[in-house]
This record gives sequence, C-alpha cells and structure tokens, in this order.
Amino acid sequence: VARLFGKRYGLFVNSGSSANLLALGALNFPKGSEIITPSCTFSTTLNPILHYGLKPVFVDVGIGSYTVDPMLLEKAVSKKTVAIMVPHLIGNFADLPRIKKFARKHKLIIIEDSCDTIGGTINGKPTGNLSDVATTSFYASHIITAGGGGGMLMMNDKKLYQKARVMRDWGRGISRHDENIRSRLATFKIDNRPYDSAFVFVEQGYNFKPVEMQAAFGLAQLTKLPQFIQRRRQNFTAMFDFFKKYERFFILPVSLPHADTNWLAFPLTIRNDAPFTRNQLTTYLEKNKIQTRPLFSGNILKHPAYQGIPHRIAGTLAHSNTILHQSLLLGAHQGLTPEKLKYVFSIVSSFLKKFSIHRHS
Repeated sequence: VARLFGKRYGLFVNSGSSANLLALGALNFPKGSEIITPSCTFSTTLNPILHYGLKPVFVDVGIGSYTVDPMLLEKAVSKKTVAIMVPHLIGNFADLPRIKKFARKHKLIIIEDSCDTIGGTINGKPTGNLSDVATTSFYASHIITAGGGGGMLMMNDKKLYQKARVMRDWGRGISRHDENIRSRLATFKIDNRPYDSAFVFVEQGYNFKPVEMQAAFGLAQLTKLPQFIQRRRQNFTAMFDFFKKYERFFILPVSLPHADTNWLAFPLTIRNDAPFTRNQLTTYLEKNKIQTRPLFSGNILKHPAYQGIPHRIAGTLAHSNTILHQSLLLGAHQGLTPEKLKYVFSIVSSFLKKFSIHRHS
C-alpha cells in the first residue's frame, strides 16, 4: 500500500481515523500551532487537530470538486501555521501540485488524508510524492477493505515511522516483538534499574493495532484493486453521462486535470433554482431502496460537536454552507451491476418527471 502512495514506510492500523490521529501525534507540533484544513470535511480529519491542542484554520472548498480551494491558502497562513491537512474528499484529488508550491514557500508540512481513495495518480505519479505524510482507510464502504476496517499511515521519514509505531502499540518502547530478555533489559532503566522494554512506556500511546485477520483480508482485497477500480470508473462514467442530461438542475462532479481519480461515490449538488430540495430527492430515493448520504459534513462548524471550538476562518465558507443543504452522495461502487444502475436511473427519472422536468424543458 505504501508503494501505491510512493512512500517508503507503511504502518498498518485499525482505521483511517487512527492513522490521522497518529500522524499528528508523531509530528508533535507545539500546542497552539495552526493547521489549515477545509470546512467541508469528515470529523476524523478535524478531530486530531483539536485532540493535540492545535488550532484549525478553515478554508472553503470548490463546489463540484469538494476539495480545498488553493486560491484561499495565502489568506489562511500566519506565523503560527505549521501544516496543511488536505483531505481528498470522496476520493477526488485536491490540487496537490499547487498546494505543494504553497507549502514549500511557507515551509509547511502537508498531511494528505487519502482515507477515501487509493491507487490514483497525479501527472502519472503517486500522490504521496507531493505530501509529507499520507493516510488511507480500508473501511467497509471504501475501495478495498480489510475485513470491514483498517487503515494505513505512510511516510518517508524512518524516525517518524518508528515514533508512530510506538504510539500505535500502547506507547511501549520495545523495538521488536521477538526480542529476547537480555535485549529487552539492556535498553531502558527505571529508578536506575534495568526494566523490560516491553513495558516501558516512552510515548502516550494507544492500542491502534489491526489484527491478523484484517491483514489477510486486506491482502486478498489488494489483488482485486485493479478490477474494483475499473468497475467503479465504469459506474461513475455511466452516472455522469446520465446526470449530464439534467445538468440544469445538478452541479456535476469535477476532477483535477491530469489526475487518475478513483472516486469513492458520486456527488451531486442541487442548484439553487431547482424545483425540488435535497431532502425531497433523497427521501424519494430511499423509499425506493436506493441509499443516499449527505456530502459528509458540509460546513462542519454548523455541527453540534464543533460549535465553540477554537478556530480561524479565512474568507467565507459559502460553498461549504451550500453543500451542507444541497449536496448528496450516490453509490458508484463495484457491487453495482448494469441492471442496478438502470434501476437507479429509472427511479431518478420518475422523480424528475413528477416535477415535469424533461431534458428539453
């Protein structure tokens, strides 16, 4: 998996959320430092920033791309800024080449949250070539899964990798699990006496380890990744072609140019002048056995858990507010057969017909 991202080291963990938390824990930024991140996001992209006493600086996203608008980054940076936490939301790549130039200019770390995607490239190269640290997730609905969960933290810095591994394993100082007792007693002293390194806690860690069954499941899924990607892209293209007929009412997804994108799902934003609401459409679809999701948080600052958190906002969050109320996700996964897609299209068409919406109306 690390090779897919162009990284030297990969640390297998129990979830992508844990990978994000370990990334910021291992980087160990001073408390009060600022991290630039988008307001339209997922909770566990933001939570590690707050957990470690860091201050999020929110910027808006593009509608259609749903990723960080790089034009807003200069307004967000300050003397306290140390990093950018960049989620590839719904699997769509943020403009990492431009973000990388900005980060170099201001000497910032790029943490690439690829939890929603795996296996894509920008300009023919792995996205990890443009970030300092990358994470991905094998959650049940993601492109591949490790038995319904799992995640990966990846980097090129060996010391950072070793620190993250210690934090993943309860914070214990043991370097290898097959170390003999002499080696374990030769590393650390407590009260000036040798102490078994298997139980010397050198970091404030957690049990974020995966289990062997997840690893076996994940390895089997990894062999299927190429065919999963092919099916997902076919489904995504079919959905794009269908909704293109109704572009007057929907804003369609937009990919980064020169990127080989593996979308997690199919996003739609209902236009302001459409004669129906997001909730009317999703209710109709759900009644007809088609699951939907909101586009994650929309503006996450509107959610109960994040009201009153310390933060800054650079510019307005107008797009995130629109996404909050007008965007939705439809499945585009490899389990969708042509027959199932045909059913989705027929139900959407019947909904639009209710509002006397026709292609040439």
